[in-house]
Amino acid sequence: EVVLTFEVSDDGSGAATASGRVDGPVPPDGGRAPVIWFDCVAPAAGTGGPFTARIEVPKHAARGPWRVSWLLVIDRARNSRNYMNGEGPTGAATFEVR
Repeated sequence: EVVLTFEVSDDGSGAATASGRVDGPVPPDGGRAPVIWFDCVAPAAGTGGPFTARIEVPKHAARGPWRVSWLLVIDRARNSRNYMNGEGPTGAATFEVR
């Protein structure tokens, strides 16, 4: 299990939800990179803590670097923002499967 944390905020109505996707390494023989979708748990009301996601990495998951390739954040007014492929918080969110 990998736990990701994201500092999510909104100056207006407040952040409500966040979800996204992590991509594994492309197999050596080609093909598609494995993906895992996740939902974040919002912090308790009024705590100002981070959003967290628990990602269950399969036992025989592809070895190598995995990265957050997509993150969707929605505020309480139902406005949304997508971050993709290194933009914003997706740039530094990586982990290694060994």
